[in-house]
Amino acid sequence: MSRTFCTVMQVISLCLSIAIYGHVSQLRPVLSFCSNSMPSKCSAKDCNSKSGDRDVSLLRFPVDDVRRALWLQHCPHNFVPKKSSVLCSLHFGPMKHTPRKRSCRQLNRLQDPIPVLTEDTDGQSQPESTVLCRKKLLYGTDESYDVDGAECAETPSKKKRSPDLTVQAAYLETVEIQQEELLNDTVYFEAEEIQKEQSLSDTFEELHRLKVENNALQEKLNILQANQEQNKGLIEKLREENHTMAVTTSKLQFVEKELAMKTLMLKEMHVQLNNLKKTLRKELAFKDNMTPTAQLIFNNERINAKKNSRGQRFSDDIRNLAINLSFYSNQGYKKLRTIFRLPSISSIRRYLAPVGCASGILKNALAEIQQQIKDGLHGAEATLSLDEMAIKKGIHWDVKLKKYFGFDEFSNKEQSETDDSVSSMATQALVFYIVGLDGKWKTPVAYYFTNHIDGTRLGGLLKEVLKATHEFGIIVRSVVFDGLAANVGMTTELGANLKYSSSSMPTKTARTGRRAAALKKKLTCPFKPNFVHPSTGEPVNVLLDACHMLKLARNLLSFSPVKLPGYQDPAQWKYIKALFQFQNEAGFRLGNRLTRQHAYFERHKMKVALAAQVLSRSVADVLRHLREVLKVPQFQGSEATEQFCRQFNKLFDILNSWNVQANGDKAVLTKENLEEKTKELNELALFLAKLKLPSGRLVYTSRRKTCIIGFIATIRSTITLAHQLLHRQNNPLSYVATRHMQQDPLEHFFGIIRLRCGLNNNPNALQFKSILRKLLVIKAGGVTPSLSSNCSLMPVDNVSDVNELTVDQDIMMDIEVICSDEEFHASQLKDTSPTNA
Repeated sequence: MSRTFCTVMQVISLCLSIAIYGHVSQLRPVLSFCSNSMPSKCSAKDCNSKSGDRDVSLLRFPVDDVRRALWLQHCPHNFVPKKSSVLCSLHFGPMKHTPRKRSCRQLNRLQDPIPVLTEDTDGQSQPESTVLCRKKLLYGTDESYDVDGAECAETPSKKKRSPDLTVQAAYLETVEIQQEELLNDTVYFEAEEIQKEQSLSDTFEELHRLKVENNALQEKLNILQANQEQNKGLIEKLREENHTMAVTTSKLQFVEKELAMKTLMLKEMHVQLNNLKKTLRKELAFKDNMTPTAQLIFNNERINAKKNSRGQRFSDDIRNLAINLSFYSNQGYKKLRTIFRLPSISSIRRYLAPVGCASGILKNALAEIQQQIKDGLHGAEATLSLDEMAIKKGIHWDVKLKKYFGFDEFSNKEQSETDDSVSSMATQALVFYIVGLDGKWKTPVAYYFTNHIDGTRLGGLLKEVLKATHEFGIIVRSVVFDGLAANVGMTTELGANLKYSSSSMPTKTARTGRRAAALKKKLTCPFKPNFVHPSTGEPVNVLLDACHMLKLARNLLSFSPVKLPGYQDPAQWKYIKALFQFQNEAGFRLGNRLTRQHAYFERHKMKVALAAQVLSRSVADVLRHLREVLKVPQFQGSEATEQFCRQFNKLFDILNSWNVQANGDKAVLTKENLEEKTKELNELALFLAKLKLPSGRLVYTSRRKTCIIGFIATIRSTITLAHQLLHRQNNPLSYVATRHMQQDPLEHFFGIIRLRCGLNNNPNALQFKSILRKLLVIKAGGVTPSLSSNCSLMPVDNVSDVNELTVDQDIMMDIEVICSDEEFHASQLKDTSPTNA
């Protein structure tokens, strides 16, 4: 109530002041008091000044950030000022008033007041400068004065207002404040006049300066207007460019939209690509489990899947595969083309057309071998084999070459072209076939159409082939052939001697004179199974095919009994037949392979397997078991036959070695076992030289001498060649497989030719040439020979031969039932009957 009363009294005082002075400015103290009716506190640190304190004014925080920051230095830490936040005048230094235009809304403000830290900030004292300033404004002196008997030297900073204050005291206080305000207004008007005079002179100077600047700006404006006239054309051009830019921008926006669409499509394609990658990974994982041929066909199908027949393209491997498949049967190949995408028959003929295959030396085959030798794919040392194959007589016209084929190339050429007689027609194809000693490559190098060529002409052809192979970097270490008389004469023509001398050979009295002297000279010449190479001068060893020699040894035993040194009874073929009959009656075989074809081989003379299975260790073991253990009468006296089979089995195993892991007689020749093998081979050669007929004549001097002389020549050449290859200083071989020095690869080559013609034993000359062209294109091992050929294929390493089984006391029986099922079951019932038990 007392505060409300004071407020009412101030309003009444204001009304009296207006009545006395007639000026609205006298309302300011009252309005200030009314506005500060709610007490405000100073925001400075450790300051308790409030709005009601005497001689203390409160100032609001400035809006300027710089000044505000200076004011905030006197405030507590992290203080944030509000609109109502203030600082009291005790924190400021001497203040100077800046005269400004008076209005009802704008009061006199200090010019840039900045707070200054004073010593006493507790509100009990007031800076002296402020008090003196007010004294000068009111009384014009610095002395202290009295108001109503009170001394003003020391003014309390705080005045407590009592609710019992009378109206008179309020009136006197109001009058004192009005007098002070009146004095301030007088000073203000005087300062304003002085400022007007100063500002007038400043205005004239500023006016002159503005005129000078105006003139400069007018000159610049004239220049700019002149430039504007000049730049109107440029502006039009820029407008056109702007229009073009706008069109371009619209186009770019369209392109941007298209790009966004394509980006979206690209994302979709990326998802599809990831799916294809997953599918491809699955296909690759599937391909890893496929064979190389299956992978080849799979890739070809994927490449040519969406192409027509004219747009399909095939790799070299697919071409070779197609030639290989068409070799067996054209009809089967056509059926296969309905399933897989393969070249047509006409395309295969076009592939084969550039391949040269004229009779004579095949230089393209030699060139390919030479390139493989340079590339280091295999060695250069090889064995040369030669043999003849029967062909069908006939004259055939070659449409492309415009030439007849089928004549004997070594007869009179003028007579053969005009005369179609039988004598001028070729009946055989002579083929020279070369095989690497490492067993990694083989190929025909020459062929000729002949009609019973003699040894002299054959020797000349062999010299030409040896010279050609030397030109292409192939080193021929040995020559292999069968026991034909022309082949033996060929070696004699080249300087070898396969006539085995003997002093016990009978002579006829009719042979007298020069004929007898020539015969004696041939018989007394040393045995020489080699001749000199026509190009290098090195010795070339002569070997007779061990397979042919084994067949001749079987024929020798079946033709006549053979006496062995140290045995009273001769070796006879009747024991072989008796063994077959005994096993046939018993219904099983005693660990051997004997069948009717073995015992009666007249219709199967060329089968090497039949001869090898008869002259085997298994047959010898059975003969001994039946003779010594079972005491069978018909096998008494078969000791020589048993020994004959054992010796030829051992000899053939040594001359037919191929497996590096084999042991015993079938082991390959190495440095470690060469001395032992040499000793065994020499003993076998001595055994062969002592074989006799029932008449007492040595076999190698009889008409059946070819097998004995052939084996002896092969033994000596094998020993010489093994020492030469294993003990040389430069690049010695680690082993020598004697099977690579045989004629089996050439026999397989003949079997392949017969297979192409539908197992035709005698193709004509034109068919032989076309088949040979295909075989030159097909890689080695591309065509498998027929299983019914004369020579067996190279066996697998892990297949064991029954001949390796050893029998000490009890025979190991490989039982094979050759009776009917009813007889077999009946025999089992009979064996398990109670009576037999």
